Amino acid sequence: MESNETVVYRNDLNLVPLKKFRSVEMDIFFAVCSKMKDKGNQDIRLSFDNLKKISGQSDKSYRRFIQDTDLMYQKLLTLTYRTKEKGLTEYFVLFTKFSIDENKQEVSIRVNPDLEYILNDLQIEFTKYELKEFTTLSSRYTKTLYRLLKQYRDTGFYVVNMDSFRQILDIPDSYRMTDIDRQVLNPAMEELNNIFKNIRVEKIKKGRSVVRLKFLFDKQDKIVQEDLPKVPMYNWLKGSN
Repeated sequence: MESNETVVYRNDLNLVPLKKFRSVEMDIFFAVCSKMKDKGNQDIRLSFDNLKKISGQSDKSYRRFIQDTDLMYQKLLTLTYRTKEKGLTEYFVLFTKFSIDENKQEVSIRVNPDLEYILNDLQIEFTKYELKEFTTLSSRYTKTLYRLLKQYRDTGFYVVNMDSFRQILDIPDSYRMTDIDRQVLNPAMEELNNIFKNIRVEKIKKGRSVVRLKFLFDKQDKIVQEDLPKVPMYNWLKGSN
């Protein structure tokens, strides 16, 4: 039986650069997120077989899967949410518990209660997509761009300045525009053309330099939900810079 998991989270998570994450680690992370949605901050246990299946890792050995999962969480620990108010600075991580039990062959996870709104009671300003579609994408750059375009699925366009694009996609500082074309944009556009109809990118220049990118594609159906108050998440990741 094929997996039909859906990933849903607040849009702000799309602005978090998953620094140094490999494609497989992104698959495992968002597979975990798909299982944690609307579970509050209770402990959730996932069998290795279940998590391997929904993250597209069924062909991996347990040993390799454990290594990939462990590396994913080590990198996730470097991504912190910072609040600073009246002389008090606090740091939070998304998951306060993440244990890998090789004997029981299961992973146990708990969401930080201070950040559980990222994955819970999502009614407005959220991104939603099918996990299976996400895991079939080949590169980490394509996966991140896919998530951003899914956020703007009902508008048919996404505009981003080059500095933000480099940061969100975790593109090396040494990459010139020709490198970004060859290593990031061209492969991504070719692969995403199967998902976003008539996708194309326009380069907006200032002088000879590209300062913004505008992605255009056919609108997709809008996901309508009841309104809830917006929860700001503007300080996400500032503590890791």
